[in-house]
Amino acid sequence: MLLVVWSRLRGLLVRWFVTSYWQAAEDEVALDEAVNRLEERVDSISENHAELIARTETLDAAREGAQAFSEQSDLVDGNEWLATNDGRVRPWHEAMDGVKKRVDEDFVVPSGWQGKPFYQPDDYPRSARKVGDDQPWNCRCDQLPVLPEDMPDDLVQLSKDFDCVSFDGLTEKQYRIYKRFKEDCESSFEVVWRRLCSDVSMNKLSDLTGLSKNTVYRWSKDLGVR
Repeated sequence: MLLVVWSRLRGLLVRWFVTSYWQAAEDEVALDEAVNRLEERVDSISENHAELIARTETLDAAREGAQAFSEQSDLVDGNEWLATNDGRVRPWHEAMDGVKKRVDEDFVVPSGWQGKPFYQPDDYPRSARKVGDDQPWNCRCDQLPVLPEDMPDDLVQLSKDFDCVSFDGLTEKQYRIYKRFKEDCESSFEVVWRRLCSDVSMNKLSDLTGLSKNTVYRWSKDLGVR
């Protein structure tokens, strides 16, 4: 993997060299001046910025390796998005935590966080061949291989198993919450979620479900609760 990381970093430096010299050529400056410009650009990189570049390239290379392994292995049927739930993760990546997709399919990263305070780009939802592809810069999420027996059943099969339940539009995470907290034969995730919201505060609900407060508030807003 170190070779992959070095290759990516080398590619980044090469792009800097090329753009610096092209700009110098357009400005019709001497070679010495072009060299000085490039040196200034490299020297301007702070230690923190350099660390950020290295971390981004290292983690993205690891995810690329995981995707390549999944594509080449006969034992792996899919991939799972594993978010870094530490309070600094992008909320749209946190929403992907636990989502599984088949090897030959893309993740679909949702929208819903445009504007303050998160400023998600306007072109979401975005497809991602591997974890983090939608916005790899400083993404610390991980990608895990999934065996065939661990892939989720499709919603048609789930509806056969639970005749009284509506699964239309549910995410896998919402289904897990439904299955964990349902009483008797509550007819939908919305019914379960509304009951939970009426029983406890948003903060308590976050602790109870293990979801972030951002997710709790977003789901509640989407369902018109509180």
